[in-house]
Amino acid sequence: APAGRYTDTPGLSTSYPVPAGTYGPIAGLSSGIPTPTGHFTDASGRIAPSPAPAGKFAPSAGLTTCLDAPRGKYVPVAGMPSAIDASPGYFVADPGQTQQMPSPAGRYVPVSNATSAVEAPAGTYAPIAGMRAAIPAPEGTYAPDAGATRVLKVPAGSTSSGEGASEVQPLPQLTITAYTLEPNGDNTISFETATDQNYAIFYTENLVDYTGLEFVAGTGGVVTRTFTPPVSTTGRRFYVVGPAEVP
Repeated sequence: APAGRYTDTPGLSTSYPVPAGTYGPIAGLSSGIPTPTGHFTDASGRIAPSPAPAGKFAPSAGLTTCLDAPRGKYVPVAGMPSAIDASPGYFVADPGQTQQMPSPAGRYVPVSNATSAVEAPAGTYAPIAGMRAAIPAPEGTYAPDAGATRVLKVPAGSTSSGEGASEVQPLPQLTITAYTLEPNGDNTISFETATDQNYAIFYTENLVDYTGLEFVAGTGGVVTRTFTPPVSTTGRRFYVVGPAEVP
């Protein structure tokens, strides 16, 4: 029997085409050879199997057709016996794909075999494509919306809850009503307070290093305090007053 055909009984002058799912690469075969994994033979009389094209796979021998890579998997080259799981940070949304897609900025993929990317929740961000996890907004920043690709700085006059913040809160406003340099060199400060709010008074000469002077309980009215300042080494003195938690 010529290639592509077989004779199953010795002495017969009649040969038959090898059936679909097999092939006959040489003459004189008594049966077709099952198509190997990663390949298929879709018609009878073939002398060679066909490799499963990219995007498809052939998981077993003797196949007459190949299968589409399912969602969440891909097949990058021809002749593969199985599809490859999409890696974390990537996804495959549709069947029959030849490559995985990176999660876009603002989204992330935490697991393998994903069919879609997850939106970074409020309080986090995903600055680049292909991320496996969203990044919490650092201290001093916040991310108010889901799907953020960057964070926003906490504006002056506001504060946040810390790392991973999604919103800011306005700081209580403070009004200094008077500052007096007394004849003896003491400093007197008067400032408005709110009921049930504590305040801290600090002394500094460089606005970098601070010395705590006193915690003051708010009264709902003006509070006045007088301090004897230390000898200045810089010729400058600053008093900083603000809302505070009493330790």
